[in-house]
Amino acid sequence: MYKVLLVDDEILILNGLRNIIDWEELELSIEDTALNGEEALNKFRENPVDIIITDISMPKLNGLELIEEIKKIDSSVKFIILSGYDDFNYAKSAIKLGIENYILKPINEDELIGTLENIVSKINSNDKNMNLNLETLEVLKENILYRWATDNISPYELEEREFILGISLGFSYYSAAIIEFEFSSEIFQKLYKYIVGAVNKESCCTVFKDLDNNIILVMANNDVEVLHNNLKVFFGNLISSLREVLNVNTFISVGTAEAGYKNLSKSYNAAKKLKDYILMHGYNRAIYAFEKDYKKEHLDLDVSYLKEFKKCILSKDISLVKNHIDNTFSMLSSAETSNPSIIQNSAVKMILIIREIYSELNIKSLPKDEDIKEIILYIINLKVLDEIKNLIKDESIKLLEHIKRNSSETSPVIQQVICYIKNNYQNEISIKTLSQKFNINPSYLGQVFHKEVGEPFSDYLTRIRNEKAKDMLLNTNLKINEIAQNVGYSDTSYFYRKFKEVFGISPNAMRGSKNYKL
Repeated sequence: MYKVLLVDDEILILNGLRNIIDWEELELSIEDTALNGEEALNKFRENPVDIIITDISMPKLNGLELIEEIKKIDSSVKFIILSGYDDFNYAKSAIKLGIENYILKPINEDELIGTLENIVSKINSNDKNMNLNLETLEVLKENILYRWATDNISPYELEEREFILGISLGFSYYSAAIIEFEFSSEIFQKLYKYIVGAVNKESCCTVFKDLDNNIILVMANNDVEVLHNNLKVFFGNLISSLREVLNVNTFISVGTAEAGYKNLSKSYNAAKKLKDYILMHGYNRAIYAFEKDYKKEHLDLDVSYLKEFKKCILSKDISLVKNHIDNTFSMLSSAETSNPSIIQNSAVKMILIIREIYSELNIKSLPKDEDIKEIILYIINLKVLDEIKNLIKDESIKLLEHIKRNSSETSPVIQQVICYIKNNYQNEISIKTLSQKFNINPSYLGQVFHKEVGEPFSDYLTRIRNEKAKDMLLNTNLKINEIAQNVGYSDTSYFYRKFKEVFGISPNAMRGSKNYKL
């Protein structure tokens, strides 16, 4: 919770401020109130706060003097002025001291809430570029532009602040774009100044930074087709010049062209939805919401690709695995109905296939659930397609190395079969059901199993079941017919016969001598 001090010489105003806003919902708490600037200054010295909402005209110490005194103590305190003076000279004086907003009485509740939300967001993101100055009014401009783009400002206030926007509100169409870079944070200000210089050459364009330090550009025109063309020309030139002059790679997502300034937030939201498409297009590209329908479709990675992926890994052919991964992501990225979410989901499915193989082959280095979650989160945060492909390749190669170390004689498919039998011996299992599960010819499976394991499948299954039965006879009090059911025998007499074939004695005899060793 951030602390707030309310200052006004009218008790009615103070009570109203307490009650018209759900302060807790905004992560704020009213620490105290004061009826004049001097009282407020004393209370601040005793109990500092994060935000002060103050009137200008008050006895003993007015609002501007209060701000000046508190700034000497703590320059990070945020101020909102509530005033009945519709005079820009007062606003300029307040701006020079460093305020977040200058709101006229009677107070517009939505305007005040929007300003408070913006302050909280900036405090949370440790935005240090908050100090207003008379020379540029840059921070106030960014505040107003950001609230305009996010639909957190009333039309009345926006029109009152039009002089500071750098763009007229009289155009027919507006579009917002988000500019992202692949760069070192140390040169961000240099990049921003470069873009501001490019924007200043345009007659109907403005630029600002949002809370995530993305650069947002707003462009307008009275003709929607002209606006579309201007956006393409401007961003095409900007991408080229940034790469040539500053050696910086850029990705730009451009929102829809919306009718009227009141709908700018729709364009900004459309641009935000396109940001993830950097995964498909890479840097040094601009994509436009008005050129293609970017709504999410229900395309998904076909099951056949996943089955083939598994088959490639089990073949232990690294080149085959790499080629399959390349082909899969090439198909996904070029599909008309594809989007970044589909690519990420497909990569996650391939990681889960890799984990499934670890489990089926009973490899001791089976990744833990925490490891898988970490990989999935990493995939979701990756922005470049090649990085996702390389991650899947690296995890596949790691698995192949484990497979080779794990068994130099038994093939991966037989390892899978053995692991499946050990985990499902109590169920109905046959060469036929196994061949269907692992997509292999039953006759061939029987031959390979016998060759690699050293005994026929039926003998192996009988041995596994009866070894489990022996363990239950010696270590539990279950009845013999219950044990028979538990290891996969529905007929107890048949179980007796098979058990004696394996161990040479009956189940009763085995249980009768706990010290009996085989």
